[in-house]
Amino acid sequence: MSDDLVVERVDDDLDENPPAENEDDEIGEASPPSQGIPLLDRNALSDLEQQAKRVADGLDLMLGNLTNSLHYMSAVAVQCIDAYQQSVNEVGQAVDHGMKAMYALIAKCEGIASKMEPIEKLAQQIQDIKQTLDVLERACK
Repeated sequence: MSDDLVVERVDDDLDENPPAENEDDEIGEASPPSQGIPLLDRNALSDLEQQAKRVADGLDLMLGNLTNSLHYMSAVAVQCIDAYQQSVNEVGQAVDHGMKAMYALIAKCEGIASKMEPIEKLAQQIQDIKQTLDVLERACK
């Protein structure tokens, strides 16, 4: 709502319902309450003030507890992130070590395979000798 519209409405309200002037009122004397406003109990304001103070104290206590809880949750979150980071680093190191060990094993297997080539030739020669012996044995019978 714009300020001009508010001013116009207040002006219109004052034009329609001008404030009643009481010529009997003197400056410094309290005028009697208008008929639309009920009288207030003297203790109502002090009761309201006490209740507002209790609400404010409760709110302060609640906000303090909330602050402490948020600090604790933040500390736990930081610890979780640190644990996660540490576990990721350790898993990375374990994977790196595993890969190095795998490559070393592959290299040893390739070395053994290259050393086995003469044995394969020797096995073939033994098989040929065995076949020759079988032929000679059948011939001698």
